[in-house]
Amino acid sequence: VLDGTQLERHLRLALQMKEAGFSFVIAVTMKDLLQKAQLDLDLKKIETYFQAPVVMIDGSLGGGVKELVSALNSIG
Repeated sequence: VLDGTQLERHLRLALQMKEAGFSFVIAVTMKDLLQKAQLDLDLKKIETYFQAPVVMIDGSLGGGVKELVSALNSIG
């Protein structure tokens, strides 16, 4: 779970997971704050680089939870 407003710092953890060879899903939180600040993330670019599914989560409205569960099930 990565804070979308502090991605630079939190992507280090995802890089460590990739380098260690783990299967993982990147859940990016703070979707509402990113939208409020009119910031868009290139999720496909992040997925490609980390070779892992990326899902945006909106904690205040619960958006993205179904997508997160589906992504977790896909990595087995």
